[in-house]
This record gives sequence, C-alpha cells and structure tokens, in this order.
Amino acid sequence: MFGIDDKLVIRTDFRIELLSLVIFLSDLNEKHFIVKRENEYTAMLNTEFKSFKRHQVVSKFPDIWDKGLRWDGIPQLALHLNDNIELLNQIKYSHDLQSRFKNNINELVEFVDLLRDFANKTNFESYYKKEYKNVERYLSILNQELERYPVIPILEKYINLKLNKTTVILSNLLKSAYGITIGSKNYKEICCILSRHWLNVAIQNNCLDRILLSTIWHEFLHSIINPLTDKLFKNPYDLSETQLDWYCKLNESIIWAITLRLLIQEKIVCATNNEWYFKNAIRNGAPKTKEMNDLLVEYEKNKLKFKSIDNYYPILQKEFGQIPK
Repeated sequence: MFGIDDKLVIRTDFRIELLSLVIFLSDLNEKHFIVKRENEYTAMLNTEFKSFKRHQVVSKFPDIWDKGLRWDGIPQLALHLNDNIELLNQIKYSHDLQSRFKNNINELVEFVDLLRDFANKTNFESYYKKEYKNVERYLSILNQELERYPVIPILEKYINLKLNKTTVILSNLLKSAYGITIGSKNYKEICCILSRHWLNVAIQNNCLDRILLSTIWHEFLHSIINPLTDKLFKNPYDLSETQLDWYCKLNESIIWAITLRLLIQEKIVCATNNEWYFKNAIRNGAPKTKEMNDLLVEYEKNKLKFKSIDNYYPILQKEFGQIPK
C-alpha cells in the first residue's frame, strides 16, 4: 500500500515566520494576506520588533509585492532559503521565482540580502526559538488530530500515485493555506502551509478535522494536478490573464472535488446534500466542482480501467471546457 509508514508532523518554520514578520511590520495594505489585527501573538511581535519598522527590508516590501513577490510567492521564497537566509544554490532560480521577476532576478537577490540583515539585527532566531515553546501546545492539538487518520495513504490510494516527500508547516501570520513544491531534478518536496488564523476559526466552529484534513489534501494535490495542466500549455510560466484564470479555475475545481470525495469516503461529511460545499467552492474560484465531483464518482467505479488520476485527468479537463488560446 502507498505510504504505509508515512506520518505527518506539523511544525513551524523559521524562514516563513521571519518573512511574515517583515510583512506584518510593513505598510502592505492587503487584509486578506496577513494577520495584522491585534491578538496575543501580534501584540508580542509589536512589543519586540516595532522599533525595526524602518528597516529597509520592511519599507521595501510593498514595492517587491507590486513587482511580483505576492501570495504563494512568499512561502515559495521562504522555502528556497537556507537557515542563513541565503538562496539555496541548487534551486536558486526556481521556475516560479524566475517567472515572477523575469529579467529582474537581482532585485530578489537584493531583497534576500536585506532580509538576512534584518534577521541578524533583530536576533530573530533567538526570538523564534523562545516563542516556539509557546506554540508547542497548539501544534500538539493539531498533531493529535492528524494521528486519527492515515492522511497520506488515504490520498495516495485514491489517486493511485505516490507523493514526493511531504512536509506540513503552520504559519502564525499568513491568512491563506498554500501548496509549495521545492526541489531540483533529483529531489522534490511538497509542502502544505497551514494558516493558524483559519484553524482557529475551525476550532471555534467545531470542525477542525474537516478543515485540517481538507487543507492538507488540497495543497498536496496541487503537486499532482498543476503539472498535468502545465502540459496543456507551451510555456505554463508565461500565460495570458485569460489563460491563467482558466488554469487556476480548472485546477481548483478538480482539487476541491477530489477533496470532497475523500471527506465523504472518511465519513467526515455526508455523501448527500453537499450544495453548501459546491457554493463555497464557487466563492473560492472552483466553479465546476460539482461537475468534477460527478465525474469522480465514475472514476471510483472504474479504477481498474483508469488506474490513476492522471489517466482520468483528460476527462475532467474536457468537462471543464476548451483551453483558451
């Protein structure tokens, strides 16, 4: 069986917390990206680091955001850094980071130099180690929830494909979850970035298992579905706005649908009356989740014929619609 010994353990990451702190201190006006509202954690950050709001990396960040380092690019960059806050040589110019800056990659290198200076002057590593002890109890709650399910084997058995090395990271400040693939020709790792903000909402609404599992499955699935959609385009890193919109909505529709099938399979949600899920999917950029779900029922009935989700992908893609030129 796929991944029989795989066990996920959620942790935090020094690099993501460092870059998130810079964004928190900056004047970036994007309320859906990072938590700035005062709570116990942000109050501690203000107390400890407000004197560094004028550091050059903080003041420069809104401009870097406008130039392309935004949304999933933030954890993408963080995970392409080593512990000394230097770009990893073997994956220094990832396709994703290159496509964001095109011929201005030196701007990204200069930004990383400033980030390293910020880390040194704030002594952030020491703060991170001290603060990690305060996060351990929260991580324990999440990891205890994961222990109830063989998360990776459930996903691998459904898609009948083996995942690359998997990592799950909790972010204390980022508001969205992200699926990031890092690596070179000889090594790949897929990372799910969880948002503490939305996990708190899930805990308050007594649905932690549903949100935690669906988020991890969703973000890991991007490493499977996105490359299949990439093959539909000559240059997937240089799409028009129309193509990019189509690309994202196709991937999201398929991934939302697979995630629903897994939630139903594990009896976390009911097999009937899932209109609430389909409406939520539409609000989140997955307009044909219901159609994908209906097709996946057929996939489940014909596993011997299709063998794996990559063989069934053309049927899902055809249902979604014609590829934009």
